Amino acid sequence: MTALEQELHLMLRTVESFRKDLDKHLRDYIRHGGLARSQENYSRVMSKEESIRAKIADELSLNVSGKALQYLALNDNTQLVQYVLKTSEQLEGMQEFKERFNQITSQALTFYDRFERSIAAEQNPFSDAKDKATWEQHAGKARQYIRESKEAFAKAYM
Repeated sequence: MTALEQELHLMLRTVESFRKDLDKHLRDYIRHGGLARSQENYSRVMSKEESIRAKIADELSLNVSGKALQYLALNDNTQLVQYVLKTSEQLEGMQEFKERFNQITSQALTFYDRFERSIAAEQNPFSDAKDKATWEQHAGKARQYIRESKEAFAKAYM
């Protein structure tokens, strides 16, 4: 296995671990925010549409604030403090996920840089003109894909 393959396998394991941990955290936060821990709510949180994610974030925020105000109105300081601490813990957890996401994104960008260097025109291993041209044709397509992917990861980097 080449170094790039090993690096890719490590990244895949890291991403899978991240996804599992994030899934659990988001489901816990949805429940903490007073919404049903349903697939529908989870899908809304994970939506590619910013407006859908913003709407459920607002709902969660209102629910969390409402629950805290409820404890305050009842003069239940113990429950209020516990709820605020749990909310703070949930928010800190999200910050950790942002940091992990950035680490994964950085790994991906580094991987793409190494991969791009490995298929640079000067790396063409063939001497026969036809073989060289075929290799370069495929490498050119791969370099274009890498550029597009790097741009997407750079945009995603928080």
